[in-house]
Amino acid sequence: MTGPLVVALPPGGPPEGYLDAALDRARALGAGVTAVYVVDSVWSRFIDTDWLSTGASRAVFRRYMDDALRAEAGSMVARIETLASVHGVPFRALVVEGDPVKEFIAAMTSLGASEAFVPAAMTAALKRPSCPVTVYSCQVA
Repeated sequence: MTGPLVVALPPGGPPEGYLDAALDRARALGAGVTAVYVVDSVWSRFIDTDWLSTGASRAVFRRYMDDALRAEAGSMVARIETLASVHGVPFRALVVEGDPVKEFIAAMTSLGASEAFVPAAMTAALKRPSCPVTVYSCQVA
C-alpha cells in the first residue's frame, strides 16, 4: 500500500464499530491512518431560503453551527487518536473546511492514498473520485 489509509470522520459521529474497523484495516495493511474531518461550509446554502426570520437570526445560527462543527471535529479527532494508540496504528488528523465530498477527495489525492474508509452514506459520492483509491464502505450495525 502506498500512502496512509484515509478515514472519513462523518459529522454527527461515526456509526458504532466504524473506527475500530478502520483501525483494524490499517493495522492489517501495516499502514498509518490519516483521519479527515471536513467542517461543512456549504450546509447553510440549503436552508437560507427556508427561514421566516431576520437575516441576523440566520447569521447567528450559522455561526453557532459552524462553531459546533469545529468543536465536534476536535472531539472526534481526540477519540480516534486514542483508539489508534490502543490499536498500535500511527495516526494523524486533517481538519479542513469546504464541501465534504470535494475536500475528502482532495485530501485523498494530496496524501497519495490508495485506500479510503468511509461511512456507507458517502460511498455513492466517491464511486468515481479523481484519484485511484479502493473505497471501503463501512456498514456496521
